[in-house]
Amino acid sequence: MGTALGSLMAELEAREAAACGRAEALRARIAELTEQLAGEEELLSRLGITRQMVLEVLGGDDDRGVGALGGPMGGRAVLRSSRMATLGFGLRCG
Repeated sequence: MGTALGSLMAELEAREAAACGRAEALRARIAELTEQLAGEEELLSRLGITRQMVLEVLGGDDDRGVGALGGPMGGRAVLRSSRMATLGFGLRCG
């Protein structure tokens, strides 16, 4: 009976060690993915700020009532089409 119990305990220890190894690998992968996610979220933020700034420059009026693109509509047409584009094709995700 002692040998059977010893074999059972050895099997349990082996399974625990294997599970521990898998858990460690998953923790390392999660840390790696968390770092990658933070980088992508930072990029999305910067791109969103850039988009907003470009739209402000294109859509803004100067003292003559003309936007950066010139003409009576200035950048308003671009601003309008860009706003419509962000509804379905913008940088926002998740």
